[in-house]
Amino acid sequence: MRILVLALLLGVTLDSLAASGRVFVTNEKGDSVSVIDTKTNQVVKTIAIGKRPRGIGLAPDGSAIYVAVSGENHIAVLDPATLEVKGSFPSGDDPEAFAVHKNGNIYISNENDAKASVIDPHTGKLVTEIEVGIEPEGVAISPDGTRAIVTSESTNMLHIIAIPEHTVVNSILVGARPRSATFSADGKLAYATSEIGGEVK
Repeated sequence: MRILVLALLLGVTLDSLAASGRVFVTNEKGDSVSVIDTKTNQVVKTIAIGKRPRGIGLAPDGSAIYVAVSGENHIAVLDPATLEVKGSFPSGDDPEAFAVHKNGNIYISNENDAKASVIDPHTGKLVTEIEVGIEPEGVAISPDGTRAIVTSESTNMLHIIAIPEHTVVNSILVGARPRSATFSADGKLAYATSEIGGEVK
């Protein structure tokens, strides 16, 4: 199971993840999630999910797929076995991307609030909110679970958040309008894509 690369296709933002021989893709303009069979490369189901779905992620035990429904300010929960929506919980204002910690908590970028929210998906309750830069977007968690990174598009920064303290320990200036973020496999490096700068830092 792995998170695939964020793609832009025909002006529609797509996020996807692979699980159990299927790829799940959010369709921002279609208000849905497409399920693709990796053996046939065919869409086997399209699931109505809500307005403007963006980020998507998998529970650590594989029991649930989470989808950020940014137009409705919640995280929808899909059952990967039945391909049905089995619930939702509040996410804060305008959830964009998110990352799932190995302890199960979800770290979400809330674009309109300039904050990152931490949610316990088992209770649906807010653990904490962390102030970051303007228009937060990309989110990633280090392999050892001790750091989260969040990009802020309008501030042009990569914010490093300590876990479990949930404090910003550093903010690094990166290329213009950073979007996606990730860690190297050993956790020693962090990367951010720059939409306008056309670079990765």
